[in-house]
Amino acid sequence: MAKHLSSEKQAALNHFERWLKAYQKSSLLILSIGLLSFLGILFTLTGTLGFSGLSLVIVREIADLLLHTSLPEMAAKALGIATAMAFAAGFATLGIFASKGKEWCYYLGLGLYLADFLLLFLGRYAFSWSVLEVEFWIQFAIHLVFALAFGLVGFYLFKAKKAMKVYNETK
Repeated sequence: MAKHLSSEKQAALNHFERWLKAYQKSSLLILSIGLLSFLGILFTLTGTLGFSGLSLVIVREIADLLLHTSLPEMAAKALGIATAMAFAAGFATLGIFASKGKEWCYYLGLGLYLADFLLLFLGRYAFSWSVLEVEFWIQFAIHLVFALAFGLVGFYLFKAKKAMKVYNETK
């Protein structure tokens, strides 16, 4: 026989479910990081100007290194696209599993993204006048928006955990 919940317990459960759904939906933002990075590298390597700022810094740096090796240009571009695809698949996987409730995927995605954000300052722009380039500011703005989005996802996760605690403590 189904046990009826008290009104306080039901309210706590409803509160938890609302925050959990918000976390699950917003954690899919992690997936879009990889997609944007892939599109940014694809546009850059095919000669479309102005889109390299969409990509993750690490992906762009790897693609740039590949283009400056002794590899034929087509092979270097293919490896750059393959690298972007690997990172896109990695972030997509993290986003999907985070939306299914795997907290470690959220934290790993956050850590990797913040490391990439840090690389923006330690990479080619470190201690140079290159920070005046538009590409830097595009990457900075995109990284900042996604860092804030990660913060929002973390807020939803925190509220869901807090609501579950209230639910468990309610009689």
